[in-house]
Amino acid sequence: MKKLIFFIFLILFLSTPVFSQEVIAPTDITCYTGETKIEILIRNNQNFQDDFLISVFPQNIENVRITSENYFVSIPPNSEKVVNIFISVPPCIKEFSSTFSINVKSMRTNAIIQKSVYLNVKGKVVCLTSLIIDKKEVNPEETVSIEISFTNPSEEVSPPIFIRTFIKDPSQNIVKTFEERIEKVDAKQTKKVLYTYRIGKYEKPGSYGISVFLLDNLNREIDYLKSSFYVNPTYTNIPEKTTQLNILSSTVIIKVKNDGNSPTPPFYISESLPAFASFFFQPEKKPDKVETVGNSVIYYWLIETIRPGEEIAITYRVSLLNVWLLSLALIFLGYVGYKFAFTPIVVKKSSYVGKLEPEREITVSIEVKNRSRHVLEDVKIRDFVPSILKLSEKFDTLKPKVKKTSGGVYLFWELNLLKPGEERILTYRVRPALEIGGVLNLPKAVMSYLDKKKIKKVSLSKTISLKSVG
Repeated sequence: MKKLIFFIFLILFLSTPVFSQEVIAPTDITCYTGETKIEILIRNNQNFQDDFLISVFPQNIENVRITSENYFVSIPPNSEKVVNIFISVPPCIKEFSSTFSINVKSMRTNAIIQKSVYLNVKGKVVCLTSLIIDKKEVNPEETVSIEISFTNPSEEVSPPIFIRTFIKDPSQNIVKTFEERIEKVDAKQTKKVLYTYRIGKYEKPGSYGISVFLLDNLNREIDYLKSSFYVNPTYTNIPEKTTQLNILSSTVIIKVKNDGNSPTPPFYISESLPAFASFFFQPEKKPDKVETVGNSVIYYWLIETIRPGEEIAITYRVSLLNVWLLSLALIFLGYVGYKFAFTPIVVKKSSYVGKLEPEREITVSIEVKNRSRHVLEDVKIRDFVPSILKLSEKFDTLKPKVKKTSGGVYLFWELNLLKPGEERILTYRVRPALEIGGVLNLPKAVMSYLDKKKIKKVSLSKTISLKSVG
């Protein structure tokens, strides 16, 4: 009987799934801010495949979240698998200790294994809670505001802390540093510090990084935050022109300064001058392009680039000496033209064509015209007939006074006055005293008169030449 009872008990013992699964997990763990991973090992000691449910309780302790990588695993017979458990500690939390359990249940046998884990959370005395920048994009000479918040999550007053802030340019050079000592932060209290940074006129464009370090009184890092803002690229290429005058030249200086923080792209500086001024144009640098538009000439200078803060100048001169000379020439020509147009004239001419011989009569005319705008008084005309010619006694117009000399005959006409625009024609006839071969030159006729100021003036005709033809 005793043997039968022992046999039955042995069968019942062997059929009970006491060792159907095995769970290996840490009994305690210390966690810091951030995420911590622990591994649990699940063994299936059975001769058949089994499915296991995994649960964690509680899943949230003082804002610390505990989660499993998988809540269901299938394990072949006599095999094992590792499952990860993640513990997420928020950045700003007080220190505390607690426990949580990991439960593994077999779906085939309903056996449950529970593992308790002692959790020790190491928080921070003070932690950074936010870094706020009022602008994500800024232009040169604008201001960025930086707000930093920090909190004491514990139940006690904090010791002294330091907040150190760096601003770095796109080349990772530190352009600004802020440092502040905080004597204490009361329990459960949040404080803020505010900084401003003005972007320089010529600071590089690109992304600027802000790094904030929270340090203890031994200069050890407690917490860290970072952010960034973007400085927009800008440039200026507006020309400013100045002119310097002196008696001999006019100097024009065109300056362009890049007051932005970025190099300019290539561009042209242009200047337009009247076409006549191009004769007096004297540039220090030869223009890269010239074009004529209507009555103007446009000059172009190519500027490849201007770096931030750099200034370039284009200089040219207009020679006033040439302008003066041209002006004087124009004045002189104008004066000559005026004198020609409005000066009384005397014209001596003859239309005779033929042989110069005694049988031929030659008519000579003297035209007198008052082209001025005033009356001419005491108008007298004088001409001379050389002795190689004989004067005819017959006159078709006003008869002159005659004065004979050994060299020839002088003819005198007195017209008293000539009104503006009035014209008179005087004629006389001559014959050669002998046959003349070649050319006969007749002297100039002379007209004298008194102008509007009663000043005596004299006008001369041109010499005329008669050529023997035939």
